Amino acid sequence: MTPIMEPIKHILTRPAPYALGIWVGLWLPDIDLALLPILHHRSIITHSILIPWLLFVILKNRVPLYGISGLYAGIAIHLAADCLSATVGFGMIWTPWPYKASLGLASPVWIVVNAALGIWLSLKLAPEKKIWLVTGMCLVALVYSVLNEMAMLPFITFGLIFSVVSFISYKMMRKQAIDKTSAS
Repeated sequence: MTPIMEPIKHILTRPAPYALGIWVGLWLPDIDLALLPILHHRSIITHSILIPWLLFVILKNRVPLYGISGLYAGIAIHLAADCLSATVGFGMIWTPWPYKASLGLASPVWIVVNAALGIWLSLKLAPEKKIWLVTGMCLVALVYSVLNEMAMLPFITFGLIFSVVSFISYKMMRKQAIDKTSAS
């Protein structure tokens, strides 16, 4: 590689996989629509962080961490919008075939918890570039809310979930710092 290309390669190795991961994560939960004989729409498998987690565990060293981080973020954005759906019919989370049973009133809890975990894991996998991760995540959430959901409430919901995750993360980091100081 030429010396001129080296800085460009370094600049693109993080945002490109992250952007691709977010894009895939936005649409991945609804892949269950193509698998309706096996999965119900809003499957517990696709409307969770299970797929990026499995990718991380199985392909940890072969897939860029920023790509998996983006996948978590995209799924979190999608789930934040989905948590506004009614908890009847397709609005509920469903187990796969052969049971195809709904989680019922636990569905919104499942969606919010998985959205929060998606945000937290996205930030955890890529800690050194949090400013552009957060900016990208929020911009994508805004665009997804306006263009796909045609409303601002999904963006506000994402912002609330993001704020709670950030607050809890801050409190945990602060407690760890205090514990380290008192142990010294």
